Amino acid sequence: MYSPRIKEELIARIYLLCRELKIPMTAFVNGATEQALVLAEECVTRGQKEQVFGMIGVDGSKNVSTAEN
Repeated sequence: MYSPRIKEELIARIYLLCRELKIPMTAFVNGATEQALVLAEECVTRGQKEQVFGMIGVDGSKNVSTAEN
């Protein structure tokens, strides 16, 4: 299965937040990802793909295929 590389600075922030909240990092990441997916899917369904690109800070006119983008 594909395992995307997550930026190190995000891992550090997630770790510190989850330590403060006393919750597992996986619970936080799964919940945050699920919420983001629901919002993104709703935008795509409404034909608002550019809004998704804006939410995640990606230029939709470029081919987004690397973890660095």
